[in-house]
Amino acid sequence: MTTEERLAKVERELDELSAELVVFSSEERLAKVERELAELRAELAAGLTTCQVRIVDDAGRDRACLDVREGGPGLALFDAAGNLSAALTLFADEPALRLYDAAGKTRAGLAVFAEGPVLTFFDAAGNSGAGLAVFAKGASLVLCDEAGKTIWTAP
Repeated sequence: MTTEERLAKVERELDELSAELVVFSSEERLAKVERELAELRAELAAGLTTCQVRIVDDAGRDRACLDVREGGPGLALFDAAGNLSAALTLFADEPALRLYDAAGKTRAGLAVFAEGPVLTFFDAAGNSGAGLAVFAKGASLVLCDEAGKTIWTAP
């Protein structure tokens, strides 16, 4: 059951129990309803545990999503049109940030691997355009042509 479904269920139950408080006036029934309300409030106060949290705007469009998958946690940010704009992930304890254009293509990526950080820029077709890496042996800069083939590298 998703967080939204669970919260909706709890809200429905609270509404039903509140309505029952008005309708039934016997002490026994009232005591039972009050116990049920107290249990629901305690459950809400304890917090909800989930593996995904979605944040939506006033129109109901996703604007952010925090989730945990098999590889690790991730945070996705969406533009006003609902397109993925940025993603921050942690996979095998190595963080990565990807930035996307309006067409959903990755345009920049930054990752920190065990060997060192890597920054890569991509063209609109998704080909690698330039990359910078810093490893123990030193830094490396790579420039690519429009097909993504290396045309210059240093060192």
